[in-house]
Amino acid sequence: MTKALLNNAPTLAIYADDLRAEELPESLHEVVNLIGLPAMIKMVERFPGIRIFVPRKIKDDHAIVKVIGLELAQKLAKHFDGSEFAVPKAQEALILARNRQIRRLYGPSTAAQLALMYDLTERQIYRIVAEVEQVSTQESLF
Repeated sequence: MTKALLNNAPTLAIYADDLRAEELPESLHEVVNLIGLPAMIKMVERFPGIRIFVPRKIKDDHAIVKVIGLELAQKLAKHFDGSEFAVPKAQEALILARNRQIRRLYGPSTAAQLALMYDLTERQIYRIVAEVEQVSTQESLF
């Protein structure tokens, strides 16, 4: 993971290890079950926030095939049967995964280093780190 990657538009692939399928928009749950999380991530990255037509018979040169491969594209084609699929941006899941990653890296990395890596402020890093500490403290009280 490099600063150059993180300073560009964040992608789900950068946070894939910290992404939880249950935090994705509900409309993606069936797609994850159908083609798997890695392929779904590729779909969201390539077609964020747009509708994509999924033909009944998908050909090798279709944009979906170029992103996830013919076998998985055929599964989508069978499932969507010539209809459109609205691919959400999954922003909330992206932020949650990013925050988990920041909390995991905090300690070995300073708030200043993380702020630079993630194009955030130090104050934002401290808030993100504090979120989990508050939850952990509250849970230990009960």
